[in-house]
Amino acid sequence: MVFGLGLVISAWWGRTGGGTVFMVILTSLLLAGAAVLPPNVTTDWHNRVWVPMDAASVRPSYDVGAGRGELDLTHIPFKNGQTVRTQASVGAGQLQVTVPDGVTARLHIDVKLGDVRLPGESSKDFHFGTDQEQTVTLPATGLKKGEKPHGTLDLDLKVGAGQVAVERGTPAEASPSPSSPPPPSTPSPSSQDKGEHQ
Repeated sequence: MVFGLGLVISAWWGRTGGGTVFMVILTSLLLAGAAVLPPNVTTDWHNRVWVPMDAASVRPSYDVGAGRGELDLTHIPFKNGQTVRTQASVGAGQLQVTVPDGVTARLHIDVKLGDVRLPGESSKDFHFGTDQEQTVTLPATGLKKGEKPHGTLDLDLKVGAGQVAVERGTPAEASPSPSSPPPPSTPSPSSQDKGEHQ
């Protein structure tokens, strides 16, 4: 409205300079960009690390407005082919998900603006695009011959602007045997958030 009023006044009592036209175009582009940003994008940048230690401690959803979210699912002891479902989203930034070997992973990925990187791809495999929506099934890896998958992960991953990066990780070792010396006592991480930095 301000620029429009200025253009009208300058048309009658002055002249419109190139700087005014440039600012009108720039402002229009900024407003258009702000309009397409996801509503959960915040002005604060956060780093979140989530490490659920078992299936019961997996939240229904994990969210970051702006920043980096890291979801590590390699500590979950899958039994009898159980299925674990959750969703994770980042408004603007990066969402990194680590899935364990020996488990089938069904990924429902939705990136409005940015890149998707799957296991086997390097940082050089960058595919920038808009409205990247896909469903991918990652077969279980690291199984012995004839061994069935230990379970299934059903993940809904969303990023408004940024990157979804999925990688494979070795499952955490089981508790040490009685013959093994006990590890030094350290404060145990929360079953929900292993670390959180802002």
